[in-house]
Amino acid sequence: MEEIIEIECVVKGKVQAVGYREYARSQALALGVTGFAQNKPDGSVRVVAQAPDLLLERYVKVLRAGPSSAAVDEVKVMLRKMHGRVTDFVLY
Repeated sequence: MEEIIEIECVVKGKVQAVGYREYARSQALALGVTGFAQNKPDGSVRVVAQAPDLLLERYVKVLRAGPSSAAVDEVKVMLRKMHGRVTDFVLY
C-alpha cells in the first residue's frame, strides 16, 4: 500500500463565493483524496489534503484549474506532518 502524505494548499484569486470549496470537495472525492477546505479572511481558500503522492499531484492540478466560475491566480503547496488520518473531505 502506498504511503499517505498530507499537503496544505493556499489558493489565491477569485476563489470565494464562486463554489470553489465545493469544487475542491467534489474533485477530492472523485480522486479518493481526504481532507478539508475552508475560506480564509484574506479571500483565499485553504485546502488540506491526504492521499498518496501521485494522487495529490493530480489533485493539485485540478485545484489550479478551479471551477469555471473561479479565477485561480496562485496555489501554494506545502508538505505537512500528518497529525492523524482523516477519512472524508469536509468544508469549513
